[in-house]
Amino acid sequence: MTPRTVRINSLCPVHVACVGALLWSALLGAGCNPQREIHLNLGPTVRRPPAAVVLFFVDGMDLQTMELLRTTGQLPNIDHLFEDNGIEVQHAVTSIPAVTYANTVSLFTGCFPGTHGIVGNTWFDPRDLRAVDYITLRDYLTVNQDFTHKTIYEMLDDRLTFNVHCPTRRGAAVTLDNPVLKGAAFAVQRYANVDELVGGTIEEVGWVAWYEKRWPELLVHYFPGVDEIGHTYGANSHEYREALRNIDRQIGRVVRAVQREKVADRVYFILTSDHGHVPADPERVIDLTAFLKDRCRLRVATTADAPAVITAASREARRAALEPFDAFLVDASHRHGVIHLRDHDGWGRRPALDRIQHVLFPGGEFSGPPDLCRIRGIALLCHADGPDRVRIYSRRESAVIERRLPASDPDKPEHATLAEYRIAPDAAGRVPDPLRYRRHGLADFLTAGWHGSRDWLAATADTEFPDFVPQIVEYFDSVRAGDVVVFTSGDYAFTGHHAGNHGSAVRRDLRIPMFFAGPGLKGDAEIPCARIVDVVPTILQMLGRDDRLEDLPPIDGVGLLPQLQTAVDR
Repeated sequence: MTPRTVRINSLCPVHVACVGALLWSALLGAGCNPQREIHLNLGPTVRRPPAAVVLFFVDGMDLQTMELLRTTGQLPNIDHLFEDNGIEVQHAVTSIPAVTYANTVSLFTGCFPGTHGIVGNTWFDPRDLRAVDYITLRDYLTVNQDFTHKTIYEMLDDRLTFNVHCPTRRGAAVTLDNPVLKGAAFAVQRYANVDELVGGTIEEVGWVAWYEKRWPELLVHYFPGVDEIGHTYGANSHEYREALRNIDRQIGRVVRAVQREKVADRVYFILTSDHGHVPADPERVIDLTAFLKDRCRLRVATTADAPAVITAASREARRAALEPFDAFLVDASHRHGVIHLRDHDGWGRRPALDRIQHVLFPGGEFSGPPDLCRIRGIALLCHADGPDRVRIYSRRESAVIERRLPASDPDKPEHATLAEYRIAPDAAGRVPDPLRYRRHGLADFLTAGWHGSRDWLAATADTEFPDFVPQIVEYFDSVRAGDVVVFTSGDYAFTGHHAGNHGSAVRRDLRIPMFFAGPGLKGDAEIPCARIVDVVPTILQMLGRDDRLEDLPPIDGVGLLPQLQTAVDR
C-alpha cells in the first residue's frame, strides 16, 4: 500500500505553536470535551479482518508509579482489560539505552539499538562525523531515514496499518496526525491534552476505515504526554499520577469503541512503554563536561560548542568543526552520557584501545576503577574492549563481558540469535561482580560461564541491572554507540533542568509495563519476562503472519504468543 499521512488540521510547522495555541484555547472555551465516549458506527460495509491488534504505546510510563496506582484501584480500565482479562509480563525490560527514539525503533523493528543503529535521542557517527538530534520540531521525523531494518508496518506492507501520532512511522499505510492541536497543547504545556487528543483519534480511525471499507490489522496509539509531564514534574508528583489516570481513561475510550463495533473476529490489545522515569534531585547533578576538561585534560566539544557537526552539509565542514577538540560529548539522555574520542591520527574512526585507557586513567595507573567511577552517582562506565568484548567498571571493580558465536556455520545470518555471553574470569579464576548479581543468588550462574541471551534475561530481570550482560555487548555493535558510555545511579543525572529523567541501565529506567489481552489468553495470568523487542514477532504471531520474518535478517526479539497461551495464574 502507498503510505499516507492524514492531517485533520494541517499547517506549516512554523505556524503550529502560535496559531495552534489560539485554536486550543478557543476549543476549551467552547466546551469541547476530549474525554467523551466515541461511537464509530462503522456499519456492515466495513470489512472486518480475521485478526487485529491494537497497541497502546505510552512514552515514559513509569512502572513503579503505575503499580502504586493499580494497587489502589486508580487505573480501572487497565485493570479490567489487562488484569481481569489479560496477561502481565512480570519482568519486562526495554533496551539499553532507556530513551525514546532508540526504543521506539526497537519496538517497531524487533531489534536492539546496536542492531538498528538509533542509539539515542541524539547520536554521533564517527564514520561521516555526522550528529543528529531528534528532539526538535525540524528533525523529529528524520529518524525514519536513519535506520534500514524493516518496521512492523513494512513487514505488513500489503495490509492496512494505522499509526496514530508516533514519529517512528515508516511504512504505515495511514498515519493520523493533528499537528495544529498537538502543537497548541505543547505550546501551552497541556501535555495531558495531547494524550486526550491521541485517544480521541479513534474517531478519525473510524472515518478512514469507513472510507477504506475495512478495519486495520494493526492500530498503534502513541501517547507522548506522560513523558513530558514526568520531565516537568517528576514521576512521584500529583501531576504525573493524574497523567497516568488520564491514560487509563483514554485506553478505556479506545477499547470500548473497538469492542462495540466488533472490528475483527479476534482482537488483541497490547500495552507497553519505552522506558521508566526517575525523579530527579536538582542537587545531584554530575558535570561530565567539567570533569573531562579538568581531570582528563581534554578539549571537549558538545553540539553547543560545534554546532556545525549537526548543521554542516559536508563531511569536511564537520571535520573542521571538530578539529580543535579531543572529545565529542553526546547528551544522549540525562542519565546516559556518551563520549566519542579523537584517535591519535584524528577524527574519522574509532580510537585505539590504548587511547581510551589513557583518557580513563590520565595518571597512567591502570589498576582500580577510573577516576570517573569514583564520582558519587556514577553507576557504571563501559567501553568496547575489542571484538565481542566490553569492559565495564563500577566504583568497586571491573569486569569483561564476552560474547561468543556458534562454532559451526558462523557465517549463517542466524548465528547472532544463538550467541552466548559471560562475565569472564579474572587472572585468579574468579568471576568479578560489578553488577552485584551474587546478592540475588546468582553465584552459581556466574561461575557456570556461558549462557544464552534469554537465559541472562531470565536470571537478571529482577536485579538492579536487568538484562545488562547481553544488551551492553549488542549496544556496542553500532559505531554510533560511543567510545565511553557512562550511566548514573539513584536520582543522579548529567543535567539539572528536569524534575524527572531516564536513560540509565538500572532497574527503574529499564523496567517497563507490558500487558497482553485477547482471544485464547486467560485473565489474571502472567509470564515471567520479556523485552520490548519481543512485541513485533508477537504481533505477527497474533495476526497469523509470522512468516513475514522468514526472508529478513534475524531480529533480536522472539514471539511470545505460545507463552501467553500457556501463562500461569498470578
